[in-house]
Parts: sequence; C-alpha cells; structure tokens
Amino acid sequence: SAGVGSISGKLYFTDRRGRVVPGNDSNMLMWPATPYTEKRQEAERAGIRLTDRMDPRIDKLTRRTFSTSTGEFRFDAVPAGAYFIWSYVEMNLIVRRVVVQAGQQTTMFMTND
Repeated sequence: SAGVGSISGKLYFTDRRGRVVPGNDSNMLMWPATPYTEKRQEAERAGIRLTDRMDPRIDKLTRRTFSTSTGEFRFDAVPAGAYFIWSYVEMNLIVRRVVVQAGQQTTMFMTND
C-alpha cells in the first residue's frame, strides 16, 4: 500500500577474536527516530545507563520482531520515515538508524563493526 515499505536484514555481533555471533532468536524493537529516541540511543551508545523508564507513549509506536537462529529479521508494512532498531546479541547492545521509503524494501546489517 502507499506510504509503506519494509526492512529486512541480518543481526550479528563480532567479538574481539573476530568470531561472528548471529542474533539467535533476539528480541528486536523498532521506534520512530524522534528527538526523544535519538537522545536515548545516544546515551545508551555512550555507555550511559538510563535509569528512567521509556516514556509509555512510545509503546503504541513500538514494533517488535525476533531474529531467526541465523540472525535474519524483517519488519513489514512500515510507514515511510526514519527509525531506530535496537537489539542485543550476547548482552551487547546494537542500535541502528534506518530510513524507510514508500514502496521500497530496505536491507540492512545490524552489527557492532
């Protein structure tokens, strides 16, 4: 339908020894990229542990999926716009910003490298 696209990709983490670990059945969350979510993701990436809970109004805008055992994931029927996708692989936070365009499939790699 008009105004929506999709996101597909692969989630993985590369450790210090170069071992690639797929996001096996990892919980994945997607939020619209807003000043609020931007600020939270910048703090998390800087290693600042945020003690406050996420604004509950974001819940109805949150999309969720799980990666497969090999790290593949997909979000369908995503309204065009910018988003953050968050997940963990073996307790390592991985966050990426992605832009979805209407009628397009966006392919991405969610990784720490």
